[in-house]
Amino acid sequence: HLVLDDHVLVSQCRQQAGQIGARERHHLALGHLEILLGALAGGGQNHRLGLDDAALIKENHVAFAGDVAAAVGLAAERLPGGYEVECRDEGDVEAALAGGAERLLLDNMSPDGLRAAVAARNSRVGDGQRATLEASGGVTLDTVADVAATGVDYISVGALTHSAPALDLSLLIEPAS
Repeated sequence: HLVLDDHVLVSQCRQQAGQIGARERHHLALGHLEILLGALAGGGQNHRLGLDDAALIKENHVAFAGDVAAAVGLAAERLPGGYEVECRDEGDVEAALAGGAERLLLDNMSPDGLRAAVAARNSRVGDGQRATLEASGGVTLDTVADVAATGVDYISVGALTHSAPALDLSLLIEPAS
């Protein structure tokens, strides 16, 4: 029997077929566990299981707190589960590191900016601090090797999820001859 009212289900299945090997953070028809397992099976690595594993300090949080260092201080006091600081330039990186941030999301930085962030982090290793660095934003499968060569610890490639091709699940009925 065919279910005729299945447009939404078929649409979600087509979308997920292309995304199952990637890390996807949105709720889709497949369960979250299946998506995480798909990422692992495809060679990916998930650094968190869900959005509630850690907070992400973004520019609005920084504006509210006054500056990056103040936002990091508030997060350290109030978020024992961990947090990640979005950094858009070298000044953000320096302030986050000075504030003791343990994880930095380097957003839309050039390879030179990423190398500078790695150098800034590495210069503080003697202080007992070893923040992890994640490059994100604008990374494609064509540029991921160049980004990896900068020395960052993690790379997020959004194209794996938002540009994954859909699976053709159309059902064509041909007349009997």
